[in-house]
Amino acid sequence: MIVSASRRTDIPAFYSEWFMNRIREQQACVVNPRNENQISRISLTPSDVDCIVFWTKNATPLENYLDELSANYMYYFQYTLTAYDKDIEPHVPNKEKVIIPNMIRLSEKLGSKRIIWRYDPIMLTSKYTRQKHCEIFEKYASLLSGKIEKVIISFVDFTRQFNRNMKDIDVITDSKYLDKEYTSLMFDFIAIAQKYNFELETCAEISNFTDNQFVKHTCCIDPKLIAEIIPNFNDKLPKKDVGQKLRKACGCCESNDVGAANSCLHGCKYCYATLSHEEAILNYKNLHQPSSNLLKGNLEMHPNAKITDRKIKHFITQK
Repeated sequence: MIVSASRRTDIPAFYSEWFMNRIREQQACVVNPRNENQISRISLTPSDVDCIVFWTKNATPLENYLDELSANYMYYFQYTLTAYDKDIEPHVPNKEKVIIPNMIRLSEKLGSKRIIWRYDPIMLTSKYTRQKHCEIFEKYASLLSGKIEKVIISFVDFTRQFNRNMKDIDVITDSKYLDKEYTSLMFDFIAIAQKYNFELETCAEISNFTDNQFVKHTCCIDPKLIAEIIPNFNDKLPKKDVGQKLRKACGCCESNDVGAANSCLHGCKYCYATLSHEEAILNYKNLHQPSSNLLKGNLEMHPNAKITDRKIKHFITQK
């Protein structure tokens, strides 16, 4: 079984204590976001967990737990590092003073394959122009060169929620203009990635530039990557994640997510999992308990819920 921790919230940044308590008790519960009376119990025993995928913009709070975690589990990080300032990512710590040093320390401790740099999502505004993205992307690439092997990029999807959250930001949406700028940006990024020895890959993109010989199409929960870092992982067995079925270009394999929506405190304007930063703060203050089985609230708040053990699917042939 692959555990996602988490697409819905930044567990390393805000819920490391809770997650490690779940690891020690070897199980976590997750409320069905569409029906609060349906709760899944997910086994976190070492024998059931093939791999953990962490999604984060700041893994510093998890660092003190890595030795304990590494004793029984294999894991890797999808680490988002973008060009955006406080106007779009208001509560992400300073990137050059906090985030990049953290990424480097993780790489030195765990190995360069287990830290994936995500430059995502890419959007264009009057401030964040193609030239600005290239400037920041190259600065970060120069600092991370030799420490990280892979950088994944993707372009923003103009969903209803994104458009609502970004109503005060002058995001460019003209498709003809974007097609031209995105193509130019891809060639710029390819040159920078080659200069600093990064593999450049795209995530959930269908556009023609993904056919470029210097750009691979990949996914976040990547069975091929997991097979590189975990002995005997069968990358032919995992199926496409049903939770991502609406995103046709997404190639992520099956996983069990242990997070909860409306709980991330970064406040990023483009976030699809947090409808309101104010609501996320209230949920954290009023509902989060590090000792609870649930990331948000506790089982006593769901007296009528049916708790079902999530089926375990193993992808490691020998362990």
